[in-house]
Amino acid sequence: MEQKKEAVYLINDERYLHLLENGAGVGFATYNKVTGEQLESGQISEKNLPPDGKNAIAAARNWYLFELSDDERKVIQLESVKILESVPASGIHKRRIWEPETMPKDIRLINSHYDDLYRIPDGGVIQIDYPDGRSFTAKLEHLDDYHFDMGGLGNVFHICQFADTVYKLDCADGLGLMTVYQVYPGIQLIYNDFEATSCYWDGNIGKNVLEINHCREGREGSVLQSGSCLYLGEGDLSIHTMDNCASEMSFPLKHYRGISVVLDLEVVSENPPGILTESGIDIADFKNKFCADGSCFVMRAKDDIEHIFSELYSVPDRFQKPYFMLKVQELLLFLCMVNVKQEKQRELYTSPQVEIVRQIHKRLISNLHERLTIEELSKEYHINTATLKDTFKGVYGQPIGTYMKTYRMKQAAALLRQTQATIAEIANQVGYENQSKFATAFRDVFKIAPAEYRKQNSGD
Repeated sequence: MEQKKEAVYLINDERYLHLLENGAGVGFATYNKVTGEQLESGQISEKNLPPDGKNAIAAARNWYLFELSDDERKVIQLESVKILESVPASGIHKRRIWEPETMPKDIRLINSHYDDLYRIPDGGVIQIDYPDGRSFTAKLEHLDDYHFDMGGLGNVFHICQFADTVYKLDCADGLGLMTVYQVYPGIQLIYNDFEATSCYWDGNIGKNVLEINHCREGREGSVLQSGSCLYLGEGDLSIHTMDNCASEMSFPLKHYRGISVVLDLEVVSENPPGILTESGIDIADFKNKFCADGSCFVMRAKDDIEHIFSELYSVPDRFQKPYFMLKVQELLLFLCMVNVKQEKQRELYTSPQVEIVRQIHKRLISNLHERLTIEELSKEYHINTATLKDTFKGVYGQPIGTYMKTYRMKQAAALLRQTQATIAEIANQVGYENQSKFATAFRDVFKIAPAEYRKQNSGD
């Protein structure tokens, strides 16, 4: 989908919000709808926008509404940029060439039978209320007739997903969404999408509830009741009782996408899916098999897991619910055949070790010109070199050197997309004095030269 570089929104039928991408992020200005008087103007820094450069206008719109505007009302509709031609202060009247005007499109929200539940204008805001009194609002952006973006951070939903339950979790530095489907009595399938480093979940969970997690993208960390920390990488699967994990989930790469299957063992035992009854499987045995003595079972990425879960990330929309039922049955049958003793477990890390590694990570990414050795970090932070290397890789998924090289190149890619700085200047900003070495490192990560990357990702 082509990304907007400029947009105008009418807010509360009172003022226009004009957004325009620039080298430092997105500039904004507001104008009185009636008089055309400029009310305010400013800049939304790129640090408050998606790091991949996508959906910048949508994210800037959200940032303005929820961080910069004091008005609690959030009635917003997309307008043509041409509407500001008659407002001299906007400077738009000086433009000579216009793209064909397109009409804003409605977003349909439907149930599983494709009956319309609601229609929301493109760019409109919805409020979701829960029985316990919690609520949150989010803006929607039309993608096509069957999909929309929620929150402006690339969280794509099918228009029937709100027939079930969506939770927004408490993420201090980003957005976390969990879309919950009731597949069988006592069995839920949950899509997890997080663009944050951590979040908290305060639900009351019983001892006889198992959670099966599959990591599709990013990394996910949990703190067990023992104080040990467990991390899942892409393709890994874990099984634990819900009461065995602390309420905080962490996402070291600030991105996580995965699926959870939650089993209430008592409810499932009373109302088992037919396949369990026919095969003679007692779901209550799962707890002793995978979580004996408070342990957490982890299966490293393998083709068997990929086969089961990969198809759940691209379920044909009209067959979603029956497909979930089939896949959950397949997963349960597969787990019945797993020999726990033959599976090599993920290493656990102590909370103090993880905290030191987090401090080191923060230090490394805060000053890209500083190139510290493992030995220097080990001495300064009082941690054994082997422990440092193992724990860093366990938390962030790569050795320190590889991780920092990739991190520098991702920062460079953002600068190539968002600024007009020369390649030599960008190389220096990410810690490379030698432009040739920078170009080689960039090509190693992105399989393309920096100049060609900029050309392919320019807005021209």
